[in-house]
Amino acid sequence: MNKAKLFRGLATTFCSAFAVLLSGSLLAEQYAPVINSQLSLETSKVVSKAGKKGEIYFRSEFGDIKADNLPALVEAAREQTYNEEAEGAVLLYNKANALPLSSSERGVTFFGKASTNFVNIKPGTCPKLQEPITLRDALDKYNFRVNETLWQAYENDVTTPARSDLTGEIGEANIDFYTDNIKKSWMDSSDYTDVAFVVLARESSEGSDLLAEDADGVSALALHQREKDLLKMIKDSGRFSKTVVLLNTGAPMELEWLYDEQYGVDACLWIGTTGETGMQAVVDILVGEVNPSGHCVDTYASNSLGAPAMIASCSRTQQWANLDEMKRSSLITDNIDGLRSYVLESEGIYTGYKYYETRYEDSLANPSYGASSARGSLDGAAWDYAKEMTFPFGHGLSYTDFEQTLLSVTPTDHGTMEMKVKVKNIGSVPGKSVVQAYVQTPYGDYEKANYVEKSAVTFIDFGKTKVLDPDEEETITMDVDKYLMASYDWYNAKTYIMSEGTYYLAIGNDAHDALNNVLAARGVSGLVDPEGNPVGGDTAKVYSWHEDFDKDTYSKSSTGYPVTNQFDDCNILHFYPDKKVEDFYITRQHWDTTYPTGPIALEATEEMMRYLNNYFYKKADDAPSAATILKGVSKGITLVDMMGVPYEGPYTDKNGEVKQGEDTWEEFLTQFTYDELALALCDGAGTKEIAKYIKPATKHGDGMDGNGNGVFTFQYHGKRWTSNQYTAKVVLTSTFNRDLYRRRGEMMGEECLWLGMQTIFGIGGDFHRNAFCGRNPEYMAEDPILCYYASIPEVDGYVSKGVLASIKHFAGNTQETDRGGVSMLFTEQSWREADLRAFEGCLRKSGNGHGLMQGLNRVGLRYGPTVEAMHTTVLRKEWGFVGTTETDGCQGLNFKTHWCDMVHAGTSVYCLDSTGTSGKSIIAQIKKTDDGTLLKDIKRAVKDYFWVSANSCTMNGLSNDVVVVSITPWWETMIYIANPVVGGLALASLAGYVVFRFVIKKKEETSNA
Repeated sequence: MNKAKLFRGLATTFCSAFAVLLSGSLLAEQYAPVINSQLSLETSKVVSKAGKKGEIYFRSEFGDIKADNLPALVEAAREQTYNEEAEGAVLLYNKANALPLSSSERGVTFFGKASTNFVNIKPGTCPKLQEPITLRDALDKYNFRVNETLWQAYENDVTTPARSDLTGEIGEANIDFYTDNIKKSWMDSSDYTDVAFVVLARESSEGSDLLAEDADGVSALALHQREKDLLKMIKDSGRFSKTVVLLNTGAPMELEWLYDEQYGVDACLWIGTTGETGMQAVVDILVGEVNPSGHCVDTYASNSLGAPAMIASCSRTQQWANLDEMKRSSLITDNIDGLRSYVLESEGIYTGYKYYETRYEDSLANPSYGASSARGSLDGAAWDYAKEMTFPFGHGLSYTDFEQTLLSVTPTDHGTMEMKVKVKNIGSVPGKSVVQAYVQTPYGDYEKANYVEKSAVTFIDFGKTKVLDPDEEETITMDVDKYLMASYDWYNAKTYIMSEGTYYLAIGNDAHDALNNVLAARGVSGLVDPEGNPVGGDTAKVYSWHEDFDKDTYSKSSTGYPVTNQFDDCNILHFYPDKKVEDFYITRQHWDTTYPTGPIALEATEEMMRYLNNYFYKKADDAPSAATILKGVSKGITLVDMMGVPYEGPYTDKNGEVKQGEDTWEEFLTQFTYDELALALCDGAGTKEIAKYIKPATKHGDGMDGNGNGVFTFQYHGKRWTSNQYTAKVVLTSTFNRDLYRRRGEMMGEECLWLGMQTIFGIGGDFHRNAFCGRNPEYMAEDPILCYYASIPEVDGYVSKGVLASIKHFAGNTQETDRGGVSMLFTEQSWREADLRAFEGCLRKSGNGHGLMQGLNRVGLRYGPTVEAMHTTVLRKEWGFVGTTETDGCQGLNFKTHWCDMVHAGTSVYCLDSTGTSGKSIIAQIKKTDDGTLLKDIKRAVKDYFWVSANSCTMNGLSNDVVVVSITPWWETMIYIANPVVGGLALASLAGYVVFRFVIKKKEETSNA
């Protein structure tokens, strides 16, 4: 019996180990490319025949990819990060020129837990910091004397770090933390009282939004009681000459308290997240070595919850009112967790400054619109712009003064307005100036009757000067695109229109200043600045002209495809036809009755439940037979042969013959077997090799502000080195510098080259619909046109290195709460002018945008990747997009596995599907139903990815004189060996237990009998 117990113990141990090993093996298989990337392991290699190698088509600017040249790449990336922070940090407030500090102001005390626990990166896909320049490093450069007593107290404090998204915790210590002994460090000595620096942080992340209200009912973006107590303690001490606030957050905090005398704040600098080296730029700004030139890309409202987009978004997201009925309904077979919630975008186009500035104009010029009503006001009284606003979109101060003069506006023959602005430095120190252009378009009887909503002012273009010395001038020329002035009329014309009336093109220091200039030109009185002070406006900064009504010019896209309604079923009115527009959406002419006072409860009808369940694809009656479509026919064509072959259209081949690109690609794809087609669709941080076509395994990177999948093969400073962590995307955008946008793309593209990566999901395209989205730091701005323009040079930078820049998350991923399946309901005007417009620049206009990652949200009631109107009609037919459309991660809820619907809608690749479930499922459906349409869809998807590959850095070193050889990573070999060994030991132990527990025992009992 002792042996039976022994084998029972062994069996338990080995069976448990086998279960763990088996489940771990399955997980490892799914994430194999990620593991290999982190371990710097390759899964294929290129072997030359007879010593012949392919050409290097995309070369690093730092020389050959080898250890000796890595330092130059690393240092250039660190320099870029510094420059982003130097030009992206925004001087929000500077009372009596408190900044820059004089050379004698070096005795400082840092307050706030974040001073020793800076938020340098956004948690998630970003790389870890390698050798960051810390705040203390940067201060040491200028011999600052730092109050060590308080600094060490913070470092030893166990206060919960800031996680404003998950718990609402701001990470600040209670006021009783500041003991008498700590206070003595500034009360009994003047060594550290030149400046009190207060560092405030807010941290958000992928998967969760900032809390609209914590347990105490306080917004994550408001000043919390512990922070109020801290500021008041500093002021009441009477010991500090200055108090300077540093905002270490990617979100726009509520900052009206900066003007409150009880806190005594002298200056405030927004720094966002600083990456590897940005902290040095922050201190350089504080001492005046760098003149700040960043401008706000978000509105800083006094009450962020007053924006209509926050009535029922983020942590206020609603669930269907009849959710219990939906759970019981036979119409829903998908997991209810993936379709339980919705966001009704009642605000329409009125997000960010477009809400505040439009309501401001209407409160002055259009009293019948009800803009001065109490609906949505900060204090329940009449709505007052000065109470609602702290810093408008585009705001940013400098240590010098600039004079901007509108020299001319000249219409061109290619649909633009050439705008020339002279900028002169009229101050005393060098600096850069941002020129901001805004437009006001007519809001007349037609627009009111047909619900064509108009912002009082719209950001339309920008430029930035070089560093100008005092009295130096520079002329900035902008080619303002009239297409971006058109409005989408979803209700009547069902296309883009140019409204009839007077148009005003203006420059201004920010959105509000530009609007005041326009209103002055129109003769409107009562103008005020954001603090409520009377202003006059500058009519010399405004150009006006007349346009006739036009619904034809933009009714066809640049491809010639008709532009008309595609998203009617994403509008809640489609399902509630007896309701009116005013029942669900704000209309400018009725602020007093359409501004939402709370969430609108919606019940899902039976028709809506069918949409939510999302099983739409069926084989068409006229679908061709899959059996009649050639496949698996070897023609000896490789990926190398497809280099330079256009996706479609004529080209001249190497023999001098004129051919059609689509025909050549079809011939190439005819070679693919079903198994090869299935394999080509699956991405697990990269795709697998297909040696037959000389297609090596590819690697994909991820991260908008740094490649989280990137570990260099070579060492730097004696250790393995990851790719660089840059500033947050929102900091980069705040530079308003196209050269820096492009350089970000070039540098991250360079890193991809060195890491052997073909693709990176490196640009965040979704606009900031509200201030609370957890991923706003990774996205560019609240203004879609700024996103439109900022993405173009960054994409160009990537492409110059042969790297596919895949922008994400297309589209409508403007919150993280329930992002996996939340239904976004909207009018087509807001969808086209905001959500889609933010992506349109790099995917349509640039000509270099050939990749995107889709969102996990629903577009209307349907899972985004299954919406043909978006991924085929608009993206490919209207915009002329050519390239890959990839899902976000396919694991989890089953609505993400509607493979046939996705590929038919225009999806190309399935993310984190290393096991190939997507492709195998589609092929199984083709074989089962003989569906030739679906076979053509999957061939189109494979063509998308291979076309991108054939025009990327993947082709470096490839030729028809090489072969691709598979490599099994060492850890996979260990798993392959360990599984059968441990499984065998488990079986042997079980067998031993059975033998000694039953067989031998029975024999012993029989013998004893």
